[in-house]
Amino acid sequence: MKYIDANNIEKNELYLHDVLLNDIKIQYLKKEIYFSLTLPAELLQRKQEEKAVLVIKEMLYFKLSANEPWGMGSYIFSVEGKPYKKGFVKIILLLNSGDKIIFCGKNIYMYTEKEQEFSDLQC
Repeated sequence: MKYIDANNIEKNELYLHDVLLNDIKIQYLKKEIYFSLTLPAELLQRKQEEKAVLVIKEMLYFKLSANEPWGMGSYIFSVEGKPYKKGFVKIILLLNSGDKIIFCGKNIYMYTEKEQEFSDLQC
């Protein structure tokens, strides 16, 4: 598990370039977002692709565009993260379609399929 918060977001702890975005699940009442991802084999020298879930807890807001100005695509092109107010983190995901996903939350976790918690979190 990888944990991201306002203290380590600027150290590029959330590297997601070329990660495939499979699905997004929002649990409004719990104020949680779940991103279903596929990590490429090239990322961190994996032997094969690996499934992962990015979990955002204590969500303040979520915004998504789906205009595809650069054409179809659901791979993450870049990630911009920075501290927000009162210990929250604001993250902007730019997809290879040109669309943006912008969200703000307090606690961010990434679980891979090798971790026990993963099976409970799948989108």
